[in-house]
Amino acid sequence: MKKTGLALIPLGFLIAVALFTAGAFVRHRLANAEPPKGILWAAASRTPFGIGEGNMDPKDVFQTVLESLKTDYVDGIGDQKKLTYGAVEAMVEALHDPYSLFLTPERRKAVEEAESGQFHGLGAIVLLQRASHKDVTYERLMVANVLPGSPAEKAGILPGDIISRVEDKYFFQIPDDVMAEDVDPANVRELFPEVKEDEEINLLSYKDALDQLSQDGKTVNMVLLRADQTKPLNMKVTLGPTTVAPVISRMAENGVGYLSIRGLTQNSSAEVQKALDQLSGQGAKSLVVDLRDSFGGPLDQAKEIAARFTKGPLGFVVRQKSGKQPIPLADAKPFTGHVVVLVNRATLGTSELIAAALAEELKAPIVGTATFGDGLDQTLIPLDDGSAIQLTTGKFLTSAGTDFNQKGIKPTRLVADTPAKQLEAAVALAKASGASGV
Repeated sequence: MKKTGLALIPLGFLIAVALFTAGAFVRHRLANAEPPKGILWAAASRTPFGIGEGNMDPKDVFQTVLESLKTDYVDGIGDQKKLTYGAVEAMVEALHDPYSLFLTPERRKAVEEAESGQFHGLGAIVLLQRASHKDVTYERLMVANVLPGSPAEKAGILPGDIISRVEDKYFFQIPDDVMAEDVDPANVRELFPEVKEDEEINLLSYKDALDQLSQDGKTVNMVLLRADQTKPLNMKVTLGPTTVAPVISRMAENGVGYLSIRGLTQNSSAEVQKALDQLSGQGAKSLVVDLRDSFGGPLDQAKEIAARFTKGPLGFVVRQKSGKQPIPLADAKPFTGHVVVLVNRATLGTSELIAAALAEELKAPIVGTATFGDGLDQTLIPLDDGSAIQLTTGKFLTSAGTDFNQKGIKPTRLVADTPAKQLEAAVALAKASGASGV
C-alpha cells in the first residue's frame, strides 16, 4: 500500500488535482410511490437501493452480473473496462465517504504529481463543511486552502469561500444522518437567493466538479459566497497547472529564523533539513515554524519533519483492525533552539499533526487561529491496471491522544489579526524565549 498525499494531502479533496466522487445524498429507500419533485428529489434520487436478504457471495454477484451483460445485453459489451470501473466506483461511493475515491489511471497520475508538488486545475483544496439554515442541515463546499501562484489565487479566491455554483450547477448535499423528507424545500430555496422562484436548481455533484474544475486551460464561471460580503461573488477562472515550493526560509531577526512549510510533498523533509542547516549557520537560536496555509501531505514526510524538532511521537492513528497505534518519528537530529509555531484555518491534515506534536512534546507555543480539523487518514491502494482506490483507513489523534477531526488545533496565543501581525507576534515570542533561555 502506498500512502497518498491527499484529503488529500489527506482528506482533501483536492481540486488542485480535482478528485471528486458523486456523493449519496439521503438514506431512504425509494419504492413505487410517485417521487417528489424539485431539489430534494434531485438529491434523493442518487441514493442506492437496498440490498436483499440473499446469502450469495458479493464476488459471485459481481461475476454473475458481468457475465449476463457480456452474453445477453442486446448491443453487446465493447468495453469491459468501462463496466468494471463503473462497478468499482459505485462500490466505493456506497461507503458514503466523500474522501474515499476510485481513481482512474489518469486521476492516479494526478495524485502522484501532487505528491511531487505539481498540481492541476483550480489550485485550491476544497473540503465539505457542515452547515445549517433554519431546519436545513446540509453540507457545502468550502475552500480550505489556496495554493500560492494558482489560478484560484490569481482569481482572488480566498480560504473560507464557499463554492455555491460552477457553471450552471449548484452544490447542495444532505448529510448521511439527515432525512430529506424532514427538510422544508422552501428553506432550501433560501440558500440560493440568486435563483428565481420558478427556476429549476441543477445540483453539482463531486463528479460534476471533477469534470468542471480539473481541465487545464479551461475557463469556468463560478459563484462564491464570502462571509464579509452580502452578495454572491461571480468569478471567471482559467484553470491551469501550479507548482508549489513547499519550503521557504530566511532570518527574521537577529537570532530568530523563519521557516515556512506550505505543504508536504515528496521533497519537503529534505528541504526542511536544508533550511535548518542554513538558518543554524546564520546564527538562528530560535525559530518560527510557519504552518499557516500548509495543506498537509504524506505521513512519512510529516514523521521526518517533526523528527527534526522533537523525539515524538507524532501522534496516533486509529484503524479498524489494529486500534490505536503510535506514529513513531524518523531518526533525525532535532533543532535545539526555541520554537514557536504559526497556524491558521488553512492548516490541514498532517500539518496539524506536526503543530500539535511540537506543542505537546516540545512545549512550543502556537500562535494564530484554530486549524481546520482535517484528521482522517487516506491510503492509496494501487491496482494492476494503473488505477487505484483512495480509502479512508484511519483517524489521527495528537500525541496527547486528542481527536482534532472537525475541531482543529487551538492556538495557545490567539492572534486573529492580519498575517503580518501574526508573524510579528510569533517572532517577538521567539525572540523573547531565546533571550530568556526558557
